[in-house]
Amino acid sequence: MNNRGQEKDGRHEVFREVPNERLDKIRIAEVFANSDYFYARGEAASAYYADLGVKKFDRHFLFVAPDYFIVWDELAAEKPSGFSFLLNADREIKLKNGNVADLINKEAILRVVRVLPGDAKSEVAPQMVLARGLPGSVEKGESEQRGMQLITGTTDKKTENGFLHFLQISSITDKTPAPRVSALPGAKGVRIDWANGEREFVLLQGKSKEIETNGSRAILRITKDGAWRRLILQNGTSLKSDGRDLLTSNQTISAVLKISEPNKLIGSLISAAKTNAQLNLPFSPRRLRVNGKVLSFMFDEKTNVLKFAVGEGKNQIEIE
Repeated sequence: MNNRGQEKDGRHEVFREVPNERLDKIRIAEVFANSDYFYARGEAASAYYADLGVKKFDRHFLFVAPDYFIVWDELAAEKPSGFSFLLNADREIKLKNGNVADLINKEAILRVVRVLPGDAKSEVAPQMVLARGLPGSVEKGESEQRGMQLITGTTDKKTENGFLHFLQISSITDKTPAPRVSALPGAKGVRIDWANGEREFVLLQGKSKEIETNGSRAILRITKDGAWRRLILQNGTSLKSDGRDLLTSNQTISAVLKISEPNKLIGSLISAAKTNAQLNLPFSPRRLRVNGKVLSFMFDEKTNVLKFAVGEGKNQIEIE
């Protein structure tokens, strides 16, 4: 922030002499994970020089398997300040345009798309580090280049700001067109328009016409025909799209569901108590299995709503 890094930045022994009570506040505050979706939130405000007046630096990290990552930084300071986003690469960085950069390592590419803020500026510079010195003079090492660094800075000073990035891994030989990525209208989040015509909405905060929830976060992928194909709800009781309920429950749940074939759904639903759920399905179900056991259910052919119950804990869901 304001072109300064974390406390003792530039030294070989970072955080040396920083009180433990400050270091204890640098932490991972939330984690949710399974094989299809990972979320973590870290708090790092106390890592910075006290005179900078950093009030908030929360990093939200999402991985939606196997497709992409989302990194959202919430930033706040006591006085109007300039903020920066830094990303290091072992080898090459190609700045494609104002908000897209490719980090290239042999045959692998990490594409980084800045979604917010729209008026930030990016550049590429050598990544310089202070190497360790000889025994007895550890802090007297030489400055060395270790790869390259993508530097993105805000263009004006504010007390609150943030960065929102979409990251996707590919290879140099992959000819699939990159998705078009944009800010989610009316909310904090990302809209992804995939090359095959499908759309995906990642809701981090607020609500929009395309996706609305009372939960912490939600993700929805929709086919060209308008049917959902991936649905993720974290810590909520409802997920809507275009005013239509897609998933509701009478208890707070976390659900990660995907339609892997035209008439087959797999996923998980986690609840702290026995839960009655309603799920809008794009096909008529024949069988419902929960943790491998066939259960009874109700399905309304007119509304395409499936009603079922699950027990406390993690429930593996299969519908066909």
